[in-house]
Amino acid sequence: MVVIPDLARVVDGAGELEARGRFADSLDGLGSWGRKLAARTREEAGPLTVAAALRRLAAALWWDRVRHVALDGVLRRHPGLPLALLDRPGFRPWGRAAVEEVPGRGRCLVDASGRVILGDLLEVPDRGPGLPVDLFDRLDTWTREGAGLLGSPLFALFLLWIQWEIHRWPIPGTVPLLEVVGWEALAREVRGYTAGSDGGTSHKDADQLRALAWCLDGTRFVFPDGGAGRLLTCTLRERGGRGTPERFTLQPGAPLLPGYLYQLPQRERKIVPALRRLPPLVGRGQDRGAVAGLTFHVLAEMRRRCAEMVGDLEGQDLGLHLDAGRWRELADRARVPRPTLADALDRWRRDGPDGPAFLREVSRDRFTLAPVHEDARRVLLLFGREAKDGREGRPPERKRKNRRRGRRKA
Repeated sequence: MVVIPDLARVVDGAGELEARGRFADSLDGLGSWGRKLAARTREEAGPLTVAAALRRLAAALWWDRVRHVALDGVLRRHPGLPLALLDRPGFRPWGRAAVEEVPGRGRCLVDASGRVILGDLLEVPDRGPGLPVDLFDRLDTWTREGAGLLGSPLFALFLLWIQWEIHRWPIPGTVPLLEVVGWEALAREVRGYTAGSDGGTSHKDADQLRALAWCLDGTRFVFPDGGAGRLLTCTLRERGGRGTPERFTLQPGAPLLPGYLYQLPQRERKIVPALRRLPPLVGRGQDRGAVAGLTFHVLAEMRRRCAEMVGDLEGQDLGLHLDAGRWRELADRARVPRPTLADALDRWRRDGPDGPAFLREVSRDRFTLAPVHEDARRVLLLFGREAKDGREGRPPERKRKNRRRGRRKA
């Protein structure tokens, strides 16, 4: 409940300190921004004018209530990942990794170069409470196999599936517990996020998903807000047998949940919208994981520079300027070979038997998302309009006219 103070008494000489204190208490109850303004109100000397009180109240209401409601509305309509998570140097969800012994830290998950530590491996006894002994013996093997699959298209599909399942979770404000009956059933759902796929799967997909899940369960990542933990917690509920699949739950980690944005500084609260299906992949089998990662980089680039996509007319999409040099930079970041990049750009601009186009070229070197990703494109334009008009979520400031003061000429 927001308490509006008696502003008439704030400027009244009698009861100035009492009114100022009540006003500061009202700001305190709004949130973090209100608490900052409340502390300033209590520390300042001199009278507090009605205009100053209204400005502070409006700022606190915007940042602590209205802005959150607007962002919550977008998150309710469309899922996504925090841009701060995708931009983190040590977080490359589409990069092939390996388990290595690091001096002074023990066993760690490192990237393909061996120089960047992605996370620390948890000890086996600290994982999987209630697991049968024979599965404990296989956790280390699954973790090593899953590390090598972090650069695969299957992991990109798994990440999309997790985002959309969180979005469909029917109980708002609670941590989703995604119940799955059998790894093969999960593999069919995950493969359904492939462009042009009918959801077909294989035993190999199920085995690889099991390895990925237990790898994420056994790795302690450092998050953008300074905290650390798992990206996914896998819990076995019922052991399977002949003709009976395993029952287990997957609990997404904090950075994958919508409310995580509010743990970040205001300037970093940017969401990268998720696609409904992964775009068509090209290149050799070993390069397709990098091509899948490139799609995340393209979406992150559009979210980072979404104000450039917005035109002056309502709903006008100018596209994002991506010249050959910028495409090479994004490809290098995703470790996509140059010949594969050329094939991907050619394939992504047209429909084909393996799926619809990913991008639409608005004009020369200006790209936006293709019609099949219309909902994600609208989210980008919404954030772009907000950034262009209000400097990334700030309410537009009224421009003051400078009036000359002086004698009027006769």
